[in-house]
Amino acid sequence: MDAKNEKIRADRAVLSCGWLGTPLAAGWAAAGRRVNGATTNPDKLAGLAQAGIRPFCLRMGSEGIIEGDDSFFNADVVVCCLPPGRMADDYPRLIGAVAARVRAHGGKLIFTSTTGVYGSLTGTVDEDAALPPEEDAALNAKRAAEDAVWAQLAGRATVLRLAGLAGPGRHPGRWLAGKEGLKGGEEPVNLIHLDDVTGVINAVVEREAWGRCFNVCADEHPRRADFYPAQAQALNLPPPVFSSELRGGGFLIGKIVNNTRVKTELGYRFRHPDPRSFIY
Repeated sequence: MDAKNEKIRADRAVLSCGWLGTPLAAGWAAAGRRVNGATTNPDKLAGLAQAGIRPFCLRMGSEGIIEGDDSFFNADVVVCCLPPGRMADDYPRLIGAVAARVRAHGGKLIFTSTTGVYGSLTGTVDEDAALPPEEDAALNAKRAAEDAVWAQLAGRATVLRLAGLAGPGRHPGRWLAGKEGLKGGEEPVNLIHLDDVTGVINAVVEREAWGRCFNVCADEHPRRADFYPAQAQALNLPPPVFSSELRGGGFLIGKIVNNTRVKTELGYRFRHPDPRSFIY
């Protein structure tokens, strides 16, 4: 990256450019935005450049160390869609380091978290739900990552808690195909389509909805025992078989992720409100 390019401020920056980040960044570039895109894989740099994205290769070291060209963060809005992967122990420090870089460059941050932070809660859950203590280290790391964002940026960040991700290349029919004796068939499904994730991100930027937390989940919540066999059969795969045992005794087991806030505060209307009719 030459000195001239280092001084160019981008409208948007996306970390990292994977299944979610690449179409988001490419859409902005196609609309004429100046977009920085970061990947940890050097082999992807040429593809980003071809899509009109200014490419950066950043490496995530231990203890929250980010290695690479710091000018990536020179952007008005940075979207961090970096999953924990195998670095759960360092994840909160890493996300905190990202937030600190965004703050140092005077930008704002959208952090894609997960509805998994609700852990063992059951019933209908919204963004104000009190999160119970959990023993799962990976879950606690995700919660701590959200806290790290707020500690660094407060009113200059927004956290999106994404439900299960589906869309082109991620078809739920493959997830449980052929498995037998599965429990939890009566539990509701919480999924979100890629189109709606990018749509909500755009709505946050357009509305300047900073300092907020939003659940991002489709409107409808079919039963797992109905949804997953139908999805497998749509791909001509053997359907999963769920146990007939109903653990709920007639009451709701599992959780329904409430998406009211994203619709009322952002005025967002889901393009794919029902997982049973997602387009892949």
